[in-house]
Amino acid sequence: MHLESLLSQLREEINQTSFLISVSGGVDSMVLLHALKELKPMVVHFNHHKRKASIKDEQFVSSFCLNEGLTLIKEDIYITHGNFQSEAHHQRQNKLIQIAKQHHITHVLTAHHLDDHVETLIMQIQQHGNNRLNLGLKETNIIQDIIFYKPLLSI
Repeated sequence: MHLESLLSQLREEINQTSFLISVSGGVDSMVLLHALKELKPMVVHFNHHKRKASIKDEQFVSSFCLNEGLTLIKEDIYITHGNFQSEAHHQRQNKLIQIAKQHHITHVLTAHHLDDHVETLIMQIQQHGNNRLNLGLKETNIIQDIIFYKPLLSI
C-alpha cells in the first residue's frame, strides 16, 4: 500500500476518535503528524537528553505544534542505568498511558515503520532465538485499555 492511501485510510478510521501522537521530530513521526494534523491530535514529545540535537528536535516539534494550533506535552526522560532502549521504551509507554488516561484519550499512535519492525525482529532473534512466537512489532497493542497503534508498520 502506498503511503498516501494508507494515511487516507487512517484519517477515516480515527476521524471521530480521541488520539495522541508520540512525535520525536524525526522524519517518520513528522510525516504522520503532518498527515493527521487536521484531526487535531494531542502531541507528546520525549526529550531523552542523549544528543546535542535533542533540544533542536524539541524546538522543531514545538514550533510545528504552535503553528498548527496543536496541543503539545513535552516530557523529559533521563536514563542513568540499565539498558537504555528498554528502559526508555518502558518510561515512554508509562507516560503515554498516564497522559492518555488523564485526557480521556483512547488511542496512541507512533510512527514505527517496517525498518523498525525488522530491527526489532533481528534483536529478538539474537536475544531469544527464533523459537519465540510473535517476533517483531505488532501493529496494534492494547495496554491498560489504551490502544497503541503503529499505522506505518507496513511502510
